[in-house]
Amino acid sequence: MSIRLRIFFISTILMLFLFTSGAPLQQTEDAFYYDETGHWLRGEFYTFFNQTPDALRIFGYPITRVFPHPVRPEVQVQYFQKARMELDPSKPAGQRVSLAPLGLWAYDESAPGKDANIDTSNASCRVFEKTGHAVCFGFMQYYEKYNGEAYFGQPISEVLEINGGRLVQYFEYARMEWRAEQMEGARVVLTDLGRIDFDSHIDNKVYTAAELRNGDLFTTERVNTSLIVRAFPTQPLARANSVQRVYIVVQNQLLQPVERATVKVTIRRPDGTVSVERPNETNASGITHVDVSIGDVAPNQVFRIDVEADLTDGLKAKTSASFRIWW
Repeated sequence: MSIRLRIFFISTILMLFLFTSGAPLQQTEDAFYYDETGHWLRGEFYTFFNQTPDALRIFGYPITRVFPHPVRPEVQVQYFQKARMELDPSKPAGQRVSLAPLGLWAYDESAPGKDANIDTSNASCRVFEKTGHAVCFGFMQYYEKYNGEAYFGQPISEVLEINGGRLVQYFEYARMEWRAEQMEGARVVLTDLGRIDFDSHIDNKVYTAAELRNGDLFTTERVNTSLIVRAFPTQPLARANSVQRVYIVVQNQLLQPVERATVKVTIRRPDGTVSVERPNETNASGITHVDVSIGDVAPNQVFRIDVEADLTDGLKAKTSASFRIWW
């Protein structure tokens, strides 16, 4: 194989992996990335979300990353367009994620809006004994269809008129709106209370500028949940008494380059001897390399290269490659 052909071969492989390193693979076993808002959903938040029927309708997209509660730092918080989830590690497994009472927080009893005077004495209404409020007609249908007891909570107001006639009703975790201008079957929607609550906290500096910088709430996270490692000998067919360069590429579950991965290369020679090399950590492109001195080896013999890559957080990956000695 000519030198030009060898260079073309290895360059083609490396360019293939570099240009696919940003491939939009957005889902792993316990995480999902939403292009719509640029945020990840993962772990117990991901499980809670996925166990909710029609979760995008009920919660909307995530609008922040996970960050510590401003008062109880052991509790983790993530905002969605219509909700705020909180993860309390002190609770039993399966019950750690709960919804914050955004409806209660948003409802202003001193200026709730104008009572819409809905007749609640008919069969299309249900009066909730705990709060004494009724849910009727389209709001009741929506409540029952989407398991309102679990995801909206109890009603805390009657139907109210706000903003020039918009009909709304407050619940513990949510607020419903009636939009008569929309097509039938889509007239009841949930207010974006998650966004409203988060914006109000920013305005009131509950989350300080320092926390915003450190938490980086508004930018895309790139978290490594698994590693992929590949090894490419420059010359699949190498000559005796030469030096073989082996390139190692480390990527994460999204095929993005992983920088500063530690690599261990085990070289198994045809005569049975074994040596271990530890090249430099991977660079910003997720690449490092090792040079293998071949020596006076007979034609058609095979060198085996075993590679292990790992990160300080415990993630590991393995691969193997080989090359043969040419006449």
